[in-house]
Amino acid sequence: MVRVVGLCFRKTDAQGHVLGHDCADLPVPWDATPVLAGHRVRGELAYVFRREAMAAVPFPVVAGEKFVPDQYAWNRIGDLGTIRFYLDRAVYRCEYLEDGYTRNFSTHLRRNPRGFFLFYAAQIRREPHIMDKLKAIARCAQCLVYRLMPRVRA
Repeated sequence: MVRVVGLCFRKTDAQGHVLGHDCADLPVPWDATPVLAGHRVRGELAYVFRREAMAAVPFPVVAGEKFVPDQYAWNRIGDLGTIRFYLDRAVYRCEYLEDGYTRNFSTHLRRNPRGFFLFYAAQIRREPHIMDKLKAIARCAQCLVYRLMPRVRA
């Protein structure tokens, strides 16, 4: 029997438009990992996890930093069991803010190089394609450089 540790749905913008590519070619439900889903969906996803799965994989705390990509924890939860994707349903409406994560990725990366390093170092083994592995390696190198540079103020 498959142990389902979480569900995943689509996100929409405030007007109800799905954020990301059409996924009509994928079965519903679809069991996958967050990495595979990220490559196939190319858009915003809303994860819902079992409490015990979240408790088993706490977010790391990095001294002096405020952020670790949530995908780091989602991937680790996916290691515990199956994530079932319902990409025909949206359960979350969102909007991009001027000071939000997506629009300020570079700033967040500079301010939190150790947290991002955790994520990208783990991605090297998770990524199925060599180009994606090389991108993760490049991000790891970038994180190491940022660790040596003076900190950007929060």
